[in-house]
This record gives sequence, C-alpha cells and structure tokens, in this order.
Amino acid sequence: MKPELLPPTVEVGGNVCMVDGQGRFKPIDLVEPEHRLEDELVRDLFARALGVYEILAAFKSLAFGNIDTFQDLLAEKYGLKRRGGAKGNTTFSSYDGRLQVMIRVSDILSFGPELQTAKEICDECLIEWGASAPPVIRDLIQDAFKTGKAGQVARDQIFRLLRTEHDDPRWKRMQDALRAAIRVDSSKSYLHFRFRPHANASWITLTLDIAAVPLAGDERTDWKAIADVLNLGWAA
Repeated sequence: MKPELLPPTVEVGGNVCMVDGQGRFKPIDLVEPEHRLEDELVRDLFARALGVYEILAAFKSLAFGNIDTFQDLLAEKYGLKRRGGAKGNTTFSSYDGRLQVMIRVSDILSFGPELQTAKEICDECLIEWGASAPPVIRDLIQDAFKTGKAGQVARDQIFRLLRTEHDDPRWKRMQDALRAAIRVDSSKSYLHFRFRPHANASWITLTLDIAAVPLAGDERTDWKAIADVLNLGWAA
C-alpha cells in the first residue's frame, strides 16, 4: 500500500484551513480548486517517489550484503579472514558472460599544506624559466592549481602534474610535495550493472542512480520521521 503525504491543515475560527507558502491560513473551501488539485498531484507523486527511493535503499543494502557474503566464502576457501567491505574494484560475471555486477571504489581526497609548497616551487620554476618554459608545462601548472568555486583544486590535473617529467631537480621536489599533500579522507563504493545480448555484443549499462541513496536503516530513509519534521502529514 502506497503511503500518503497529507496536506497539513489547521482549524482556525471553526474553519479547517490550509497553509500557504507564506504561512498564512486559508479555509479549504476558499482555496482555488486547481491549487488543491495541484497540491494533491505533487503529494501523490512525491509519496510514490519516496516509495521508489525506499526500494532502492533496501536493494542497495541487499546487494552489498550479498556481495560481502560471497567474498567471505571465497576468502574462507583460501584461508583468508576478511575485514570490512569492498577494498577495491571488483567485477562479478554470470556464467554465460552476459551479465556483470561491478563494484567501483573511489577515494575521496583532500590536499594538505604541502600543496602550497608545491605551487610555490612551480611558480619559482616558471619565473626562472621565463619564455623558455614549455607552453604545455605552463598550462598544466596553471590548470593544476586553479581553484574552483568551492576553493578546491582539480585532482585530475594534480595527478597529471605527477605524471609529467622534467629534468629540473626542483620538479622532483615539487612532485614529492604533491604526494605528501594527498590525503585519503574516505572511500565510497559504487555499484554498476551492465549486460549484453550475446558474448560478442557491446555492453549496455543498466542505469540505476543509487550512488547517493543511503543504505536501508539510515535515518534518511525514516520517511515517517521526515514527514513529521517537515509537517508534511503521513498516512501509511
């Protein structure tokens, strides 16, 4: 049974009133029919969306739980005691090779104060090299240390800088400073599903945008509590 998000109503002077976006009370009978209909439409679709979200949360928990169990069985076979969940990128395939479930683990990085040291070394090099500085190197340095709206540097450009070689001895010191600046704050695991009609066909991704969906049991999936906090009204 689909839950319902009921419009919050208040009794004022003997009249049952709806509350508008500015917190004003208006008797239900005086609310324009099309506005009441729109309210019903939005609440119905939102309740259905919450139901889908809850299913995805439960599925995400089930998928990671079953994968963990399978990996525990493999580890037991080879005498290894596993600790925690997924540690790296892993692909699981059906026996006919037409279905795949993949776990991709992405590190969430930040950069410590050594990053500023690396930038100052780069600036020193650019000043000394002057016009002889290779344009590719100059552009790479500028892109690597250019901060975005949130004040964050582009990690991909930082790693390009680490892969780029130069014979100036300061360049290696700069790269050492960059490596020292890298902090792995946390890791996040992503599930990907793909299939193909036959063994020689191209892979087709089954799109399920569940990366941001919390696991079942997370406080963000307690819809009754969320509805109460937002004064949305809730009927199971």
